[in-house]
Amino acid sequence: PTDLPVVKISKPKAGKRKLTVKWKKVSKKNQKKIQGIEIQVATDPGFTNIVYHAYAGKKKTSRAVKGLQSKARYYVRVRAYNDAGGRHVSTWRSKSAKVK
Repeated sequence: PTDLPVVKISKPKAGKRKLTVKWKKVSKKNQKKIQGIEIQVATDPGFTNIVYHAYAGKKKTSRAVKGLQSKARYYVRVRAYNDAGGRHVSTWRSKSAKVK
């Protein structure tokens, strides 16, 4: 569905065995349309090997992902959702980063 706002993602901040996924805050007008933000982290750009999957509140703008492999590249993506069953979601936006 195209009526949900697309969430703009920033380059993830790499730390020691962790990444901080960051995205732009959803506007107040658009917050009424969504339940929250869905976050996925994978070891491949096709997201076939997802190592982290979570949901964040619609007012949140970041999420720390810990316990990752050192010196490995991870791919992260975020989208807005309005039903946890995954039927009413916006387009994914993704970036990648290498863990320290």
